[in-house]
Amino acid sequence: MTLIPKIDNWLDLGFHYVHRNNLVYVTCWEDPRLDRVAMNLTKDDTVLVLTSGGCN
Repeated sequence: MTLIPKIDNWLDLGFHYVHRNNLVYVTCWEDPRLDRVAMNLTKDDTVLVLTSGGCN
């Protein structure tokens, strides 16, 4: 028995940590004001945005 978890276990833990109670939002609008309204974001919310280098 090893004490070090396998890499796929770490990936599963990371995935579930991020996604278990969070909304994964995959559409990017040209106007972020619409996103804030649609998701009812406030100054107390935290948002992580991953973008690509290409055109939409």
